[in-house]
Order: sequence, then C-alpha cells, then structure tokens
Amino acid sequence: MKKNQIPKVLVISHNVFSRTGAMGKTMASLLSCIPPDHMAQLYIHSEVPTTGNSDRYFRITDRDVLRSIFTRRPGFHIYSREDIDVSRVNPRTDSGAAARIYQFSRRRTAPIYFMRNALWRIGIWKSKALYEWIEDFSPDVIFFASGDYSFSYRITYEISRKYQLPVVMWCCDDFYFSRRFRGGLTSRLYHKGMMGWIRRLKDRKRRRDFNRSVGQPQNGRVVGRITPVQVPKDQVSQSPAAPAAKPVDRDQRKAFHRCAVCGITELDDPNMTFRYCSQCNGNYEYCERHIHNHVHVK
Repeated sequence: MKKNQIPKVLVISHNVFSRTGAMGKTMASLLSCIPPDHMAQLYIHSEVPTTGNSDRYFRITDRDVLRSIFTRRPGFHIYSREDIDVSRVNPRTDSGAAARIYQFSRRRTAPIYFMRNALWRIGIWKSKALYEWIEDFSPDVIFFASGDYSFSYRITYEISRKYQLPVVMWCCDDFYFSRRFRGGLTSRLYHKGMMGWIRRLKDRKRRRDFNRSVGQPQNGRVVGRITPVQVPKDQVSQSPAAPAAKPVDRDQRKAFHRCAVCGITELDDPNMTFRYCSQCNGNYEYCERHIHNHVHVK
C-alpha cells in the first residue's frame, strides 16, 4: 500500500508505546506497519515516549485530572519527535508515593474502579489544547486499546462522536468476562456500566461502517463511503454447509495463559484471572495468587 493511502491513526490507550512494558511493546509491534507521521497517541499513564512509533503524543494523567478538580484548569503534556528519548529504558516517571498509589490501584476492587472513574468524571480532561492537537493531526480512524476502566471508553466515545471517526476497539485481556466482576453487588453494577459503554462503542462502529470507511483515495488520503451493492439472487453462490466441529480433548488443547510462578493455566482453572506485570522486564504473566506476590524479573 502506498503511503498516501495509509489512514492516519489516533491511538487511545492507557500506556505509551515502549520497548519494555508488556502493553507498550505489544501495541508497538501490532502497529509497527503504520508510519510514525501517520500515527498519534493519546495516553493516560505517567510515562514518557521512548520509541519512534509516533511523532505526536498527548498525555493526561490521573494527577492532572485530580489537580484540575481544585484548579478547574486542565492538565496535560504534549510530546513531539524532538522530545522522544530513545536511550531511556523505563518509560515510567512516577516514583515514591505516586508509584505506591498506582500499585495499590492495580488490585482493581470495585471501590477502586468507582473512585477512579469518578475522578475522571469530576475532573477536567477536555481542553482546547487537546482538540487543537487532534485537529492538527486530522485522524481518519481511532485505534482504542480498551481496558477495564469505563472512563477510557467514555473518552473514546466522545472524541469519536465529536470528529465523526470510526473506532477499532482492541482488547487483549479478559476484562469483559473476568471472574472479579462476578462477586458482590458493587462489582456486578460496575461491570454492567462498563459493558454499557462497550455496547455504545460497538453500536457507533456499526453505524460508521456504512458512513465512513476505507474507500477511494481523495486529496492524497484514503477516505470515502461504502456503497452497498445489490447482487441478483441467481448470481449468489450457495456455499456448502461447514462440517460440524469435532470436540477437542482437553489434553490436546494449548493453554493461552500460564502463570510464570506456579504454571497454572486456564485449562486447569477456567475461573482463574491472569495478568501481565508491568514491572517485570519482559512478557511475564501471573495468576491472581502471584500477580502481587512474585520477584520482579529485571
């Protein structure tokens, strides 16, 4: 595909592109085919850009939003290509009390979910600078690395609606079906609210699929509309029915999740929750018994 036919992608995520963090590395590898000048990233974690995956970064952290509650002024930081420090190994900038608060929030209990989402609802994340940054980049599509905090879905939804942009929603964990949401009433209420925002984004994606998608090049970029084509019934080939899938024995299945400490997989316990550790140097996954109880790999 020619460069002028590649759409401009606005990435909305929790973590920034990186070479060390599990999520940052995965996104950087997944979107490595997009040229840096065709990709911009809006992220919310206390990290700085350390890779050349993108030329434009816009960061809004929890601390910025918390401060805005008292100052009523939005906080943010904009990074350009000149600000990228490729020699830096760890992109995280939080330390001391801020780092301990972040680690505490990773326990992801229902009260923590509600408190953090309330913080982003009460605080100010919208700003003239953010909208000018988006309009200057002029994206064609949003790539949303979703998670388990509903405020990120709301941010993505509002930006998509304001600029009439289609959304590609990518989830690489079991947030939608995790066992931690099947406990008490507060967990179930939170999960119901989060799934409501997920359905809003999915419904918006269905509508935008017919109104804006990759079409004919126009003004040097790929934009356009899809026009439904009516095919006569006598020209529609009838595909034979697919044979019924044979049941696979448990011993023949391959595990997708495996704890780096005890080796348990989802085949051993279908209700077990697995997570990657952001402090380990590499893609190390742990079960819920060892995610907060293991020696970090450096």
